[in-house]
Amino acid sequence: TDAQLCRDVMVREGIFQIYAHPNAKWLFGPGNLIYMPTQMHKNFRAMLTPALFSNEALTLYATAQERIVRQYLAAIANKCGQESGAALDIRVAFRSMAAAASQESFMGPYLTDQLRVQLEDDILEFTL
Repeated sequence: TDAQLCRDVMVREGIFQIYAHPNAKWLFGPGNLIYMPTQMHKNFRAMLTPALFSNEALTLYATAQERIVRQYLAAIANKCGQESGAALDIRVAFRSMAAAASQESFMGPYLTDQLRVQLEDDILEFTL
């Protein structure tokens, strides 16, 4: 591997533009961080980094995610333990779990139950 070529591809501006799923603008909105021009994106990330990625913040995210994952895995195990014999679409169950973990980590108590359901529906529609 050529280290300089890797650096050029990953760091140099203007060579590659962001590619996101075609529905990303619909889901995240056109003003989302991933669509900001290069320098504006860098400035915004630099402003957010100390607060969003401190050890304290990362500990809060991990704790929230672990709680959600345990809840969902317990519910999935319970469904699998039932004698119904019906198949469980694990893709949907895991996408729902990932959506709930992200929501709880980053927005937690600020979400209403109705908004949680709407966000999960949007994420599932976007990813299925």
